[in-house]
Amino acid sequence: MPNSIRGDDRCSIEHTNRSTLFYPGNKSGLKTTFMIKAYPLQWPVGYPRTTNPVTNYNFETYTFAAARKSLVKELERLKATQVIISTNIPIRADGGYHANYDKRKIDDKAVAVYFILDGEQRVLCCDAWDNWEDNMHAITKTIDALRGLSRWKVSEIMRRTFSGLKELPFETEASKMCGKY
Repeated sequence: MPNSIRGDDRCSIEHTNRSTLFYPGNKSGLKTTFMIKAYPLQWPVGYPRTTNPVTNYNFETYTFAAARKSLVKELERLKATQVIISTNIPIRADGGYHANYDKRKIDDKAVAVYFILDGEQRVLCCDAWDNWEDNMHAITKTIDALRGLSRWKVSEIMRRTFSGLKELPFETEASKMCGKY
């Protein structure tokens, strides 16, 4: 059962910093179980990685907490459930992030967000920028733009866009390496 969001990010969205089970259909139509974890980063298979992330000078400056809070609010507006924000930031036993994560030498600043929307598993990920805050903000802006399609009465395009996300492989590099998919 998903936990509530920890810390100052309390809202009604279901969320867990630990892990949750996903049941994607495989080629034979059978469902396979695997865990998506908040830590370490669970990058979805089939999504290319950015080799040289760059500094983004176009976004406002955000703290990690503010970027995460903004992302969670946008996911709540989207009515997403079972949200997992996966990064390489170590997680404490209570599900919160370690306070000194920014002082550790962590090269991979990618963010992958797994969630359920309309009963279907979805994933959005970004590794284009050289910090977690900008990668989270890019995902937040993407969700806002997708929601805009609905607000502007272009819901068929939004539905088709999300159905395209559903058809991509819903496994991670970790699950592929472990043979658990």
